[in-house]
Amino acid sequence: WYIDDARVVPVNNPSHSLLINGDFEYGNLTGWNAQNCTSQCNNGGQISQDSSCNGTYCYYVPEKCRDYQFLQQAFQTTPNQQYEV
Repeated sequence: WYIDDARVVPVNNPSHSLLINGDFEYGNLTGWNAQNCTSQCNNGGQISQDSSCNGTYCYYVPEKCRDYQFLQQAFQTTPNQQYEV
């Protein structure tokens, strides 16, 4: 699978994403923590230029690892603030 242009934005300020490098345009995983749930997929995901939606880069996980790979990122929110994911 591919992922690109991930964002979490306050409803009242949609131009400000809380995610770092949500579009992967740094060309690396800055801001993201990539995890593998099995040893068969160590380093299974990678930055790719094959299928980006916007810009140059996206994140790609090959078929053999699609059920075992995930990305996570922590960010601060404000109580009672609505967000769009």
